[in-house]
Amino acid sequence: MNLYFLVEGKTEIEVYPKWLNHLLPDLSRVKFAKYATNNNYYLISGMGYPRLLDVTLIDSFAEINELGNYNYLILVIDADDFNEQEKIDEV
Repeated sequence: MNLYFLVEGKTEIEVYPKWLNHLLPDLSRVKFAKYATNNNYYLISGMGYPRLLDVTLIDSFAEINELGNYNYLILVIDADDFNEQEKIDEV
């Protein structure tokens, strides 16, 4: 299983590898998405909002489809002042 994480900012890039190491110890991080083979994850930042949705999400879809080696795309964004449904509708 390979996971592709697209996170909103810089803090997540620092925190998520440590958190994932405890939560999913069988997965190892790859530096580039193309290096994922089995039980890997790739972590990329959208460098803020709204760039995450306007640019990076579109690029991530293209990369995942081109590579064909990811089972899940996990989008991590802040809710800010929105409730869950409002944020889902926005995305």
